[in-house]
Amino acid sequence: MDSINIRGTLQDRLVEEIQAGLQTYICQDLGGDIPDLDPETPLANAGIDSMALLRILLFAEERFGVYLPDEALTAENIYNLSSLSAVIAYYKTHR
Repeated sequence: MDSINIRGTLQDRLVEEIQAGLQTYICQDLGGDIPDLDPETPLANAGIDSMALLRILLFAEERFGVYLPDEALTAENIYNLSSLSAVIAYYKTHR
């Protein structure tokens, strides 16, 4: 396996770890009634409002030790768990 594949595999694992952490937070700690949130479901369709999203972002910054600058918080990047996890992983590995 070459170094590019290894980096890609590690990045994929990091995204999965972040996604699992966010799902747990949303389903258990945030008090959501979403037992199994699909990573591709738009957060707005899952009942995540702006206040809940803010709590999720604060959790992510604390839990994963990453700072998300304002320019990272685009509608595309916070659309669903999949995109949010990817942007968190990016900023975690590119600081």
